[in-house]
Amino acid sequence: MRLQLPLLVLLSCCLSAQERVESWRQDVRFLAQELPKLHKDPFTVIDEKAWREQVNRFEASLGDLDGVVGFEIGLMKLVALLGDSHTNVVTETVFSDDLLPLAMHWFSDGLHVLKAPRGHQDMLGGKVLTVGGVSLEEVVRRLGTVRVFDNRSSVLAQAPSLLRAARLLAALGVKVEENSVTFELEQRGERSRHTVKVGGFGPFPAHRRPKRGHVTARRSDRWHHHKFLEDSGILYVQYNRCATGTQHDLGKFIKTLTTLCESGDVKAIVFDVQYNGGGNSMLGDRMFARLSRHPPMRQVRNVFCVIGRRTFSSAILNAETLKRRYGAVLVGEPTGGSPNHFGEVRSFQLPVSKLEVRYSTKRFVRGAPGARTVKPDHLVSQSYADYVIGRDAVLEKVRMLMR
Repeated sequence: MRLQLPLLVLLSCCLSAQERVESWRQDVRFLAQELPKLHKDPFTVIDEKAWREQVNRFEASLGDLDGVVGFEIGLMKLVALLGDSHTNVVTETVFSDDLLPLAMHWFSDGLHVLKAPRGHQDMLGGKVLTVGGVSLEEVVRRLGTVRVFDNRSSVLAQAPSLLRAARLLAALGVKVEENSVTFELEQRGERSRHTVKVGGFGPFPAHRRPKRGHVTARRSDRWHHHKFLEDSGILYVQYNRCATGTQHDLGKFIKTLTTLCESGDVKAIVFDVQYNGGGNSMLGDRMFARLSRHPPMRQVRNVFCVIGRRTFSSAILNAETLKRRYGAVLVGEPTGGSPNHFGEVRSFQLPVSKLEVRYSTKRFVRGAPGARTVKPDHLVSQSYADYVIGRDAVLEKVRMLMR
């Protein structure tokens, strides 16, 4: 996919306006023809007639688009109308390296800045109020026209990174001037404005880190991670991807966990899927079945599962299995994905732009009709103050619930 951006730029620059519109028209018509045929059940949220009306309107507007970005965002909006978070258009033009050098996280008390470029250290910790002169909630609503959010948790998970895409913001009517966006922040009861220019973080970006780490912090370098807490007998298992590989061998990982459980020292086991975006749910099922031969899972006692806003797709199926079959207590935040969702993703390529379109081929129903999220048995949300001091609220709750 790294060659996609230059190809699109080349098409945009070298074709005449009429030729460019005709090439886009070919892609739009191909999308409208193929996606409904290939998707498992495309018209569960919008009826086919209404969707095709939107397709026709977009096709009629091709001559008025402002370049490739406008075309790609138009395609994203058409696909988002289907309401399937697994079905989307893959684009590098909109989400290119031309991003705002910020990192933000949505805590229980709002969206806060954790990383900023040099010279903007005073932004750290600030709570975002407006982006480009538009209220944060309104910007999020507009983001929902190009990206399907299953629920509020998926907004909390995805919006912080989407807000870095200046080209996307501009296309959604957010003010972007000279490749810069102005953020209004609140900090210690005072408001301030900060104008940030697109570009890399630089060699020494401002960075707000917690004063101390905690066990349940995400290990981004590992698909599977564990830690045995001898003081409490808790075996903590961070399951970040429903997958296995040469460098991340799930089979070897399960053997390590099995050896620990066989020792008799494990009093409780915590499966953490709060960072898991999915994959093959059967891999997790095999791990649970293997460990269930030993305590504490054998007694269906002191088994916990941490869920959160990034828990999605197959990871939700694994969490449901842990609760239903092994009596796991769910701790954390509501999941970003829905228990009733499409999946088993495949893709096809548009003929001219070569953009990849991903679509779902299967429907999963694991929750009650209309369920949009899996709620924890015990809600644990992290505030910005919790983050700063490094408080591990999830593990604290597990210790309290142990029997």
